[in-house]
Amino acid sequence: MINSYRSFWRKSFDFKGRTARPDFWLAAAANTIVIIAVLALGALLVGLWGDSATAGPITFLVIYSLGAIVPNISIQVRRLRDAGFSPWLLLLSLIPYLGGIILFIMYLQPSKSTS
Repeated sequence: MINSYRSFWRKSFDFKGRTARPDFWLAAAANTIVIIAVLALGALLVGLWGDSATAGPITFLVIYSLGAIVPNISIQVRRLRDAGFSPWLLLLSLIPYLGGIILFIMYLQPSKSTS
């Protein structure tokens, strides 16, 4: 998981390559763990010191989320390409609910061989 997460950040601006299914899902899991950890830290601090303690975790979460936008888009483009789909299909995410479900199914597809 750590190697997939490192690759997620190292290949932030690589929109040409491919990302295998395990690397994609391990990077997604690592991202989720980071976000949950920050939210748990925020809840802990609020429990200990009240509402004045939320600024730090919320600020970190906002900065992390903004910083992860480009790497998230690039890994999704690479995963779509690896599964044999056009990267332009990422625009399906603009369709509420249905687009996300369709993309989720596409991300689950096995890698297509490059002939």
